[in-house]
Amino acid sequence: MCVRPLSAVAVGVGAGEAVGVCGAAVGDAVDVGVVVTVAVAVGVDVAGDPPLPAHAVSRQASIAHTRGTDRLTLWLYPASSYGGKHGPFCVPPLPGTPDMTEVIGRRPPPVLNRRMTSGRLSHGQLIGYGLPAFGSAATLLSAALYLPNFYTDHLGVTAGMLSWVFLAGRIWDAITDPLMGHLSDRTRTRWGRRRPYFLIAAVPLGVVFYFLWSPAAGLSAAGLFAQLLLCYLLLYTFWTIFWIPYVALGAEMTPLYHERTRLFGVRQVFFLAGTAVGMLTPPLFARAAGDVAAGYAWMAAVLGTLTAALILISFTRVRERPQAHAQAFRFVEGLRVTFRNRAFVVLMLTYLVALVGGSFIAPLTLYVGKYVIKAEWVVPFVMLAYLAGSIGSIGLWVPLARRRGKNRTWSVGMVLATCVYAASFTYHEGTWQLWIVLGALIGAANGCTMTLGASLAADVIDSDELTTGHRREGAFMGVWSFMDKAAVGLAIFVGMQGLHAIGYTPNVDQTPAVILGIKVLYCILPAVCHVCAVVLFQRFPITPEVYADIRARLDSRGTGGPSVRAVG
Repeated sequence: MCVRPLSAVAVGVGAGEAVGVCGAAVGDAVDVGVVVTVAVAVGVDVAGDPPLPAHAVSRQASIAHTRGTDRLTLWLYPASSYGGKHGPFCVPPLPGTPDMTEVIGRRPPPVLNRRMTSGRLSHGQLIGYGLPAFGSAATLLSAALYLPNFYTDHLGVTAGMLSWVFLAGRIWDAITDPLMGHLSDRTRTRWGRRRPYFLIAAVPLGVVFYFLWSPAAGLSAAGLFAQLLLCYLLLYTFWTIFWIPYVALGAEMTPLYHERTRLFGVRQVFFLAGTAVGMLTPPLFARAAGDVAAGYAWMAAVLGTLTAALILISFTRVRERPQAHAQAFRFVEGLRVTFRNRAFVVLMLTYLVALVGGSFIAPLTLYVGKYVIKAEWVVPFVMLAYLAGSIGSIGLWVPLARRRGKNRTWSVGMVLATCVYAASFTYHEGTWQLWIVLGALIGAANGCTMTLGASLAADVIDSDELTTGHRREGAFMGVWSFMDKAAVGLAIFVGMQGLHAIGYTPNVDQTPAVILGIKVLYCILPAVCHVCAVVLFQRFPITPEVYADIRARLDSRGTGGPSVRAVG
């Protein structure tokens, strides 16, 4: 792509002044992206957030400083990549300017495109963003871990009936998650396009979570099934309304490759801390109340209130950054564009398969402790080991990804998971010490998947912007979130159907065939899933070198990543 000779270009500044640029030396064959020297008037302030006007040949100019020199340089790039609000205009060159060969006056480095140097997040931003992950994990992990056993062993709903509730939730998510992402991308309010949904979802999410654990007394099995189905679908509806904008906000908070790993690493620490609360507190409430049903109801009230409060606190602490290029596609067209992105499809399938393998732990841990190892009392210690491994490993995975690359590091994490799951097939009665050790290693592998998978998804969104010219975090994260929840739902569905198929009977000693079946579901299937995930991931095309090129091309356009001003 070339530009013709320019008679003049003006760059507007906040004070209404202008910089005249003589274009006499620019020839017919100047490629977009070529650096040419400009002449700048003495005393013009080029910092802040100036409009960058298009000139007569549908190109735009921004000024960037050449590090280590006194020289300012002019980068040319397509006008369509920046939404200049003041429209195109030109002014004559400043009197006395030479043929674009020297700088008039010695200026400090200007900051016209802070996307190229900004993006480092403060501790307040990191904590404010991470807080809702704590409450969300506490509520959803308690449901994934204790809800199946509560409804089968205490309320009398069969495992087969229960599995259909979780499957229905994932089918519902397949509709609502992408729609919510599309809606979030197109939302325009004074608080931005993500944070308003925090307000909408916070309180209903807490209320529905309470009723999920407090079924009406005297209901038949069919009545319990109906109430569970209704509450479960409502819970995940409000969860979608909050979570999709939340994860989309994280993907756009910084354009820096490794800063994204840091952001999602912090979020994962909060998520795992919430996981610890969700895993450990339900039995404590049940013991304190002297009754499982009453204790779980109190637990739901406390965790539901906490979750709503943390979402609202995050709303007040996090500020959005406006995007110049938001979603411009209609919903169906946007989905087609999203699934044409090869990098996203490979990453999504890898993450889904790995997460399905890792999600068998939640619904089956109590069954393993009770019937395989026959040491139900050790379950909380296994959970603590899992969480300690997950949280502790983040301090390893984040710097390792910085040194060795995200792709290689995640592959190592998935290979580790494969080996540990295969080794866990040796569980039998009395091997609770081995269970604790391997639980910590599985937690470490899962910490790698949860941290680096989300960070790589944010990189894919940048590659999509380079292709489409639009920022579509919501569209991508809507599909990503569905994959996240689908993995858990699919694991619970397969786990419950598997228990039903192998002849599991609640609250009795299981036959050797049933015990073998539980071990296959808990150990062999996850190992196979992680092998498949490693193979799939080898086709992921965005390496650190490829991303560096994507980032440079976006920066040369003056797009990509958040702008400077915050909303809210």
